Amino acid sequence: MVFICYSMRSQLPLFTRAMRDIEWWKVAAAVLAAVPMYLVKAIYHIRLLERFSGVKMARGKAVTVYLQAQVVRYLPGKVWGLLYQSGRMAAAIQPGVVVAANLWQMLITNVLALGVVGGLLLWGNHSPGWLLLAVGSIVLVELLHRWPIVESFGLGLVVRIFPKLGVTLPQGRLLPMRWTGTAMLCAEWIFFFLAFMILLNGKQTVADAIILGAWYGGASIVALAAFVVPAGIAVREAIFVAAPSVVDLDAAYLMLVAALARVVFFGAEIVAALAATFFGAFRRHE
Repeated sequence: MVFICYSMRSQLPLFTRAMRDIEWWKVAAAVLAAVPMYLVKAIYHIRLLERFSGVKMARGKAVTVYLQAQVVRYLPGKVWGLLYQSGRMAAAIQPGVVVAANLWQMLITNVLALGVVGGLLLWGNHSPGWLLLAVGSIVLVELLHRWPIVESFGLGLVVRIFPKLGVTLPQGRLLPMRWTGTAMLCAEWIFFFLAFMILLNGKQTVADAIILGAWYGGASIVALAAFVVPAGIAVREAIFVAAPSVVDLDAAYLMLVAALARVVFFGAEIVAALAATFFGAFRRHE
């Protein structure tokens, strides 16, 4: 927070004026556009749990628990969200499998993210040819899905290096994940950029909105290092504001975009969790 305030010390009047010009209906529309991203993320996660445990889960309930856990991580922190999910699923899934699925999802999601973010930023600053970097990351993720021996090896490596994480290795031979697994990871990015395009409609061109979204995504990857901080509070924003030259915008505008993006994506997570919770309660009372 101190770094953010220092970066904006000469631009606070601009930031204040920009705050007054916010069109909140666009923020609300962006929230709704981002909700499917979290639903897709939850379904992908449940598929991992089923593959790693060999247990067929009640998907409606499992999706609800996962989405609730994502909201919990904003309050006391990421670790507590994981503990919440492990506790709620303990009757069907071992906690170590929950840890393994979360860890692997984080790793494979960020393999794709590195290619998408890198390709788009280089496309915006250099040439369209760099988009092949994003295509390459999609191909790599699909190969990882088709050859599950990589999952077993990677998780085994984590177990040996970090035994205290409590990761439980999948039992038996893992089946390959269908191509829809890769499609779901790609769909997350489609909804992510759609939210940015709606949020920045009228302020930035579509191309610039996508590049800003890519830079925000890149800041999120770096912010993963702040593992014990609740949802990486202010870490992502500080990184986003730290390099205005990447997107050729001033720090005040970047801070406004970062703040609104935080509102949009947290709001979308809450809406997704509430929708799943209410839908589950309705189904039980039918």
